[in-house]
Amino acid sequence: MSTNETLFGIRFGSNEELYPSKAELREFLESPKQDGVSHAKDMEPYQKLLADYADFERRKNVTAETIDHRERLFYAVLGHSGFLNQAVITSVELYKYNVRFLKPLDFKKPSSFVKAAEEELHTLDPKKEHSVRVTRLLDMMEDRKASIERMTRIWMTISEELVSIIDYLRENLAKINRICRMSLDILGDRNLTENEEARLAAEIKTQFKDQMKDALHRGEITRQQLETVQNDVATLLSELSAYVKKDVDALKRLYQTLVDHTGSIVASLDALMKEYRGMPSRVFEKELELFLHAENALVSLVSDIRLDLHASVTKSGTPYLGILAEKRTILFDDLFEKIRRDRRTVSDRRIASERRKFRDPEYSGPERRSGKDRRSGAGRRKQPDQ
Repeated sequence: MSTNETLFGIRFGSNEELYPSKAELREFLESPKQDGVSHAKDMEPYQKLLADYADFERRKNVTAETIDHRERLFYAVLGHSGFLNQAVITSVELYKYNVRFLKPLDFKKPSSFVKAAEEELHTLDPKKEHSVRVTRLLDMMEDRKASIERMTRIWMTISEELVSIIDYLRENLAKINRICRMSLDILGDRNLTENEEARLAAEIKTQFKDQMKDALHRGEITRQQLETVQNDVATLLSELSAYVKKDVDALKRLYQTLVDHTGSIVASLDALMKEYRGMPSRVFEKELELFLHAENALVSLVSDIRLDLHASVTKSGTPYLGILAEKRTILFDDLFEKIRRDRRTVSDRRIASERRKFRDPEYSGPERRSGKDRRSGAGRRKQPDQ
C-alpha cells in the first residue's frame, strides 16, 4: 500500500545555501555527540523501519502469496499513515547539521565589552591625555559591533531555516496524526466489522452447504461425516470471529501508537515554537535553548519508536486452515479498502485555508461563529415573500 501522496511535499522557502554536500553530511553524522554516540545513531530505529518497509514492498510485488498476514497488517498501517518517509530523515539530519553552528556564536563577550567600553568612555576626556585610550576603545568597540552584526546575520539565516524545518515536520506530523485518529474512528464502528464478519461467515456456510449437498446426492458422505463437517464449520466460524476481533484490535493498537507518538512530538514542537515566537525581544541564549529542545524532540521522533506487531499467526482446530486464512485476508483487505476510501482519511473537511486546524496555538484567524454571534429576529435577512 503506497503512502499518502499529500504528505511531505516540497518544503518551500528552504535555504539551499545551508545544504551540506554528501561528504560533509556523512562526516557530521559519523562524528560523536557529547555522550560519545554518533549523530547517525539517533536515526537508526527510523532508518531500519524505512528499510524494512521498502524490503516488504519489494517482496510483496514479487511473491505476494508468501507474505505473512501479520506483515501485511503491520506495513499496511505504516504505509497508509504516511509515517515512513525519507523526508523525515533528511529533515532531521539537516536540522541537526545546522543547529550546531549556533552553539559557538558567543554574543555575551563582545556585548559585555561594548557595554563596559561605553561606560569607560564617559569617564574619559578625548581632548586631554585620554585621547589615545579613547581612540583605541572606539576601534575595539567597532570591531566588536562588527562581530556582533556578522554573528547576528549568521544566526538569523540559520534560525529561519531551523524554524522552517520544524514547521514542515510539525505540519506533516499533524496530518499523519489526523489520518490515524480518523482510521481509529472507522475501526471503532462495530457495525462495519460485524457486517464484514457476517458476510464472510455466510460465504463459508454457503460454500460447505453446497459441497455437502452435492456429496449427499452422490452418496459420497455418511450422516456421521456430515455432522463432523458441521461441527468443523461451527468451529471455523468461531475462529473467524476471534480473528476478526484480534486483527481489528491489532490495527487499533498500531494506529493508536502512531497517534500517541506523533501527537507527543507535535505538542512539544508547538509549545517550543509558541515560546519562541512569543519572546518580546531576541535573546540568543534563550533561542538556542529552545532550538536544542526542538532537536531533542526531533531525535525522539526518529528514535523513540515502539511499534509492536500484535497480530497472531493463523491457526485452526479444523482441517480447513486454508479457508480461514483466505477469509482473514479478505476481511483485512476489505477493512483497509474502507479505511483508505473513507472521506475522513483524505483531508480536513474545512475548505477555508484560514480556518484553525489541529489546535494550532499560533492560529490568529477567525473562528467559527457561535450561536450568539448569528443574527436573529429583526437582524436576519428576510425572504423575498416576506
